[in-house]
Amino acid sequence: MADPLCIIHIARPAEAELQRHVTTLTEALVARHVQTIVAGPLDRRFREELSRRDVRWANVPLPENMAWHSQRKAAEHLGRFLRAVQPDVVHAHGFQAAFTAWLALRNVRPAVPIVVAPHGVPYYASQPKWERLVRRHAYRRVLSVCKAIIAGSEAERSELLALAPAGTDQRLHVVVPGVEPRQKSSLFDTGQKRLRVGLHQDAAIVAVRAHLRPGVPMEDFLRSAALLSEKIPNVEFAILGDGPRMEELKTLAHELRLSGSAVFLGARADAREIASCCNVFVALTEGPWGVQHALEALSRDLRIVAADLPGLREVLEGVQGVPLVQLSDHRAFADAMLHQLEQFSVDEEDIKVGTGMVWGLSEVLASQDEYDLDRPGLDRRDRAKEATSDTDRVLARYSVANMAQGTLDVYEQILATPPASD
Repeated sequence: MADPLCIIHIARPAEAELQRHVTTLTEALVARHVQTIVAGPLDRRFREELSRRDVRWANVPLPENMAWHSQRKAAEHLGRFLRAVQPDVVHAHGFQAAFTAWLALRNVRPAVPIVVAPHGVPYYASQPKWERLVRRHAYRRVLSVCKAIIAGSEAERSELLALAPAGTDQRLHVVVPGVEPRQKSSLFDTGQKRLRVGLHQDAAIVAVRAHLRPGVPMEDFLRSAALLSEKIPNVEFAILGDGPRMEELKTLAHELRLSGSAVFLGARADAREIASCCNVFVALTEGPWGVQHALEALSRDLRIVAADLPGLREVLEGVQGVPLVQLSDHRAFADAMLHQLEQFSVDEEDIKVGTGMVWGLSEVLASQDEYDLDRPGLDRRDRAKEATSDTDRVLARYSVANMAQGTLDVYEQILATPPASD
């Protein structure tokens, strides 16, 4: 019997989405009997979550910047760790993690292949020309030394091809980040959650999750929000995310007379739960986390308005009830959000109990289970599963199981390829 694969995942300190992705992916690989270790400067929450899911981890220092002294020192630590473990593949999450892994493995024999998941193409158009040239050269160098590159969508794959050196296309694979199945509950407390984070219980709430940094079109969203607030006075906009443009965007919201309705909640560990308490979710970006946020909103039965971008179109086009609208057309985007809010109000009545507790009317009046009385026993059958919707098909396609299998296929493919001669 062949020994199981041993994969080391290198992860730098990063946003909650990356931690969740690494945790979900490695747990699914462990379930497929792949020896998996997550290595990096892991914070306590990350370590606890990995341990809870039976994923091994190791605290290994990684550099905070691209300075050569920091990179060399970190590569020495990582190299000793990798030589001790002797993995079959190193899976680096992000360009910097891949660069450090390459430095650590340069003198390791036999050679260990590196797989990089960039998780989006970095935005550096606003940097000075010399810095753009340096960054582009560094990114191309990383892509050239990795045995395989995993993109989160076909749109990201096209962007990486434009950045990468010639001949990279055969090493580029598309594996969309999977979404864990929603935790269905007939009883949920939206009112209390809203109150705890500073949102009104009785307002119509539009949520958006985005990193507030250059390249993210938050201005367009706020201008559309201002047009919507003119039509619906009792609407709030929950902005989940942090970044260097926070104060600038708060100032713009004030200028657009959104100070009382635009609530900047920052980066929060419970962002998914907050979004679930809102009425409409806006999918604003097409990067891997933008697509994942949209899929998570779908899995929680939220109404969605999506920016008409290639990455989002790839996943959401054809899904009934999910409009794709040009974000630059502020009036059309505002109208799409208004339509979704109006549809939400007529879709299903709710019965409120206690302090914000809500029962769906269909859940109160009818069971979703049925029993076949012509067969022995009382094995129930969930009738809700028999009606497969567009949403169900999308979520089935972009499942954690498919993500794990796609990633495992990449590992097996590069290990089956003879190593290139030095």
